Amino acid sequence: MPKKKSSLKPKPEGSNNVTLATKFYSNPIDMDKLVDALWKREMGSVVRKDKWESYIGDKNLKNKAYGPGQIRQPAIDDLKKSMPSRYPKGMKAKELLGNEKLSRQVTKDYLNLIATRYRKDLKVTRENVFDVLHGYNAGPRAVGKEEYKEKPSKYAVDIINEYTRKKKVLSKVTPRRKPTLPKRKK
Repeated sequence: MPKKKSSLKPKPEGSNNVTLATKFYSNPIDMDKLVDALWKREMGSVVRKDKWESYIGDKNLKNKAYGPGQIRQPAIDDLKKSMPSRYPKGMKAKELLGNEKLSRQVTKDYLNLIATRYRKDLKVTRENVFDVLHGYNAGPRAVGKEEYKEKPSKYAVDIINEYTRKKKVLSKVTPRRKPTLPKRKK
C-alpha cells in the first residue's frame, strides 16, 4: 500500500475542509505548543512519555542528545554565547535530564536563536518555522539551504502536522439512566 504524502497545499476552492496550511497560517505561533509537537516528534516513537525527561539519545556520537528536545552541547554553547545572563558558562547539556522546565526553556530559546542568528528574523514566525525546524534538526548551518526552500523537510512537516492536530477533550460523561415506563393501571 503506498504511503500517504504529507501536503501543505491548500485544497481547491469550494472545499469545506480546513486544510493544514489554512489552520497553520491563520494563527500566530504558540511556542509551548510548538515545543510539545517537537518533543513528540523527537521522542514519540522512541520512549514512553513518562521517560522523556531522562532520555539520552545518539549515544554513539561525541555530543549526546539530552532530554525530550534532544539538545546537544553545541546548542547549549550557542545559547551561552547569545544569552550569558540566562545560561552560565559552565552549563552542560546533561543538566537537561530530569528538568522539564529547563528543557522547555532551552528548546524555545534555541528555536528563537536559530530564527534570529541564522535567519536574521526577530523570532519564530509562521513564515519561517519550516526553515527554523529544519535548522533545529539538521543543525543551524542547514538553515536556508536551497533544497528546503521549495519543499520543507519531512521532519518539519511532521511537527507542524502534530502542532495543528486537534486534541480530543474528554469531558465527564454522566451515565444515562434507563428510561422508566409509567406503571400500568389495572
